Amino acid sequence: NYTSLPLGVVSCILRGVGIAPFYGVQYALPGDAIEYGHWKTGKRIEGLMFSSMSMGQKAGSGLTSAVMGWVLSRALFDGTKATATEQADSAVEVIKGLYLYVPIAVWVIMFVIAAFYKLDKVYDKMTQELIRREASKEEVPAAVMDSEKTKYREGNQVNVAMGRLYGSSGRRIAEDIAASLGCRVYDRQIICLMAEKLGMETADLEDVKQYLDSYNYEEERPVFSPYGYSAPGTAKDYTGSHMFEMQSKIIRELAEKEPGVFLGRCANYVLKGQPHTYSFFLYAEDAYRQKEGAEYYQGETLEELKRRDEIRNEYYERFTGARRDDPRHYDLVLNVSRIGAEGAVRLILDYIRTKEGQKKAAGEGQRENQKSVRR
Repeated sequence: NYTSLPLGVVSCILRGVGIAPFYGVQYALPGDAIEYGHWKTGKRIEGLMFSSMSMGQKAGSGLTSAVMGWVLSRALFDGTKATATEQADSAVEVIKGLYLYVPIAVWVIMFVIAAFYKLDKVYDKMTQELIRREASKEEVPAAVMDSEKTKYREGNQVNVAMGRLYGSSGRRIAEDIAASLGCRVYDRQIICLMAEKLGMETADLEDVKQYLDSYNYEEERPVFSPYGYSAPGTAKDYTGSHMFEMQSKIIRELAEKEPGVFLGRCANYVLKGQPHTYSFFLYAEDAYRQKEGAEYYQGETLEELKRRDEIRNEYYERFTGARRDDPRHYDLVLNVSRIGAEGAVRLILDYIRTKEGQKKAAGEGQRENQKSVRR
């Protein structure tokens, strides 16, 4: 009985139950495709992928509606008639075909295509390799001062721990210093290494980063797990202190084996007292930060930048027992809004050059004294 309202309602419910798995996975597949493309080509195309998906849905919906309207009109469908008994037999048959046989054919085609989906078999391997690539990736700044570019490039043994307020050009300054020293900027790389060490290869790295930057958690209980279930070989839950200890260990290992510029992550506290290590804190006045927020932080307001600083301040104090902006914990504290980003780079490099020269001279003096004693 095609005119039965209860039958129509029940049919719609059954249709919804049957199609629910499709809607559950349709947005996961583009994400997998993005990761696969990144794995194969080294390029991420999130914007292009999801905009193409949205455009395809809209174009497909419009085209399908147009085709259905044309087919129904050819079958003598009359929109002014309310019941199937009033419609032409050809119109009824077309409606049955469009809502029964055509969907069945489409679903069969989709299942055949899905049978060739092999990404699940290599997904873990793919994500692990992407994490390793990210951890070893060297960031290259867009512009570096030519006069400073080649200094310290060979055999760099200097570590720079840099804290900053959001909106004080900290990342650009760190990248320019790293380019001059011939080393890497460590920020996201530390997160990737930690994720790998803790068995979080399939975890979303942004979630891990947000966790490490947060402060609202309890020490007594596990607070983070990248998995929603327990399974052999997956990561355990880790307390905040354990995560911080692992992060600190990675920072110290990197500082020893491959010195570089450490951006944030309490590096000035972790590397305090290490040889050839210098720490700096960057800040700026509100007008400068407001401009930076608009240009480099996707239009974030000054209040939003300050809120991010509050989170970082509480995170820093939570694990170090000190204030992040306390000048006593740094070699230099620089107001970038007064000297500019390039001026900050020059001051920092001059300071490092001076200190390294003094250490070298002191070492040579000690060797001369030892020779004199032997004589």
